[in-house]
Amino acid sequence: MTVEEQERRVLQEVLVDTLGPKPADTLMHYLPPVGWADVATKHDLEVLEERIGLRLSAELAGVRAEFNAGLTEVRTKVGTGLAEVRTEVGTGLAEVRAELNAGLAEVRTELYRGLNQQTWKMISMFAGLQGLLFAALKLF
Repeated sequence: MTVEEQERRVLQEVLVDTLGPKPADTLMHYLPPVGWADVATKHDLEVLEERIGLRLSAELAGVRAEFNAGLTEVRTKVGTGLAEVRTEVGTGLAEVRAELNAGLAEVRTELYRGLNQQTWKMISMFAGLQGLLFAALKLF
């Protein structure tokens, strides 16, 4: 049964006549503006809390799933990028190594060539000195 606004005014007038204006206003203030059937109970609030909790749990599960999917995608892209970088660095290092080896081979060749020339010059010089030494020894 719904209390109509007209019935609330009649009740307030009776309360004013019986209790006086101030107590009547206080009492009317504590009465719900609608019927008691429309007032939420603790049980109603607990049921609502449970429903909201279930919805939030479902939403959070969806957000977690999306986040994990995005994280997996990022990990895959980073892994692919790192593999590409490793390949490029490996190729670059191989090229540098090859250039260094070629340069070292040239340096070795030049060193051997230079050492051989110096060695032959020294041998010639020693041979010349040996000849002079023998000639000097024959004189004595």
